[in-house]
Amino acid sequence: MAYIKLDEILRNLKANPIFRMSLGSKELFHSNFLEFLWDLDKSKFMEVINDTLLPNGKEIVLKPESVFDREKENFDICIHHLEIIIKKNGEQGKQTKDLYDLIIENKVKSIPRKDQLEEYEEKAKEKGNPVFLLLSLVTDFPCKTDLVAYNSPWIVIHYDKLKEAIEEHYKDVDEHNLKYITDYCHFIEQMHNLQDYMIQDFDNQVYYDKEVLDEYKKLRIHDLYIKLRGSMFITRLKEKLEKDGIGATIHILPFNIQDNKNGKNKTRSFKYDDIRPWSKKNDGVHVFLDCTIQQGSGMIAAYVYKHRTNCDYIYEVAIQGNQYRHGINSHDESDITLLKPNSSKHDKEEAQKLTKLWNAVSNYDPSFFESIHDCKPTYPENHYNKYAPEYVYKYVVLKEKEKVAELIEAFAKDINSIIKKLN
Repeated sequence: MAYIKLDEILRNLKANPIFRMSLGSKELFHSNFLEFLWDLDKSKFMEVINDTLLPNGKEIVLKPESVFDREKENFDICIHHLEIIIKKNGEQGKQTKDLYDLIIENKVKSIPRKDQLEEYEEKAKEKGNPVFLLLSLVTDFPCKTDLVAYNSPWIVIHYDKLKEAIEEHYKDVDEHNLKYITDYCHFIEQMHNLQDYMIQDFDNQVYYDKEVLDEYKKLRIHDLYIKLRGSMFITRLKEKLEKDGIGATIHILPFNIQDNKNGKNKTRSFKYDDIRPWSKKNDGVHVFLDCTIQQGSGMIAAYVYKHRTNCDYIYEVAIQGNQYRHGINSHDESDITLLKPNSSKHDKEEAQKLTKLWNAVSNYDPSFFESIHDCKPTYPENHYNKYAPEYVYKYVVLKEKEKVAELIEAFAKDINSIIKKLN
């Protein structure tokens, strides 16, 4: 990949009016623009779609009754009543059922999630014969391998390919509309360059760079920066833990589970609050990896848990903003009484109890913890901060130039230490 200059990308985006108009509505803006292209020329629009689908052996044909819907029943775009042709051995053979819906899921400033896509599959298949198209700006995300390699119905297409197809098939429209289309394609090109910049040489990037983050905030695209790098981080961390052969099952949150209510199975997304009840039915140590935005900053977390009757704690290793954190979540908040009622003073005895609690499951080496971080604790040694009655944590501030690879190593070492003790 050629070296990409961030200042040039940001300068080009600032100069593009289409980019400015897109900031208020994220994915909806792009759905609206695709609807504009459909209304301008339906046949050209289908040529654009077929340019993305043909490598998968499919060709979609308009019918007189074909209809374009957007933001209906949680689908970004649904084009109803299309004919699909499957190409086999170089020949064209029509399906026995020729009316299909094309479901397009738009992901521009967010990361595709497998649980969400599976939910859409289930919902769409109840109503007919859908073809699923995932249109994603980011080219690397945690569930991409599953979608590509394991017979997923989703066809994954990236916005750079869409941009090329639009330029090719709409090049002869009238001058007035061509100007808008050209600006849109230029905007997409710059956004694609930007996501390339965000992930190039990822392991050697500085993890927390406030100056870069502030530049993205000025253009209101910092959420893409946080989400993309968070998803890259937990993907790399999962690969590292699997390579190390840790004695635990690793999950990336959220994923889907089945609930049985009133005798009916219902698919829903697994979340943090499910860790304890789910793990009671699934033996062994489990590591749950998650990346979110909390209180305006990115958070990457590994929750390590094994169901134990007398020691029901979830251990957390996390980064939020520029803080590297150890946390403990108790099922019974009476276990954790770090702060005295109506007092801001730390209770030394309780704090030491928590330190022992952490050490009971971790080969925690303070010298190691401090050696990789700029360790200047806000609070005295062994003292924890309290976020909720059942949750306390301790953190240090990251070194100014801490690299992604160094933090992945730190995460893996802490997680491994907990797993060894729990096993």
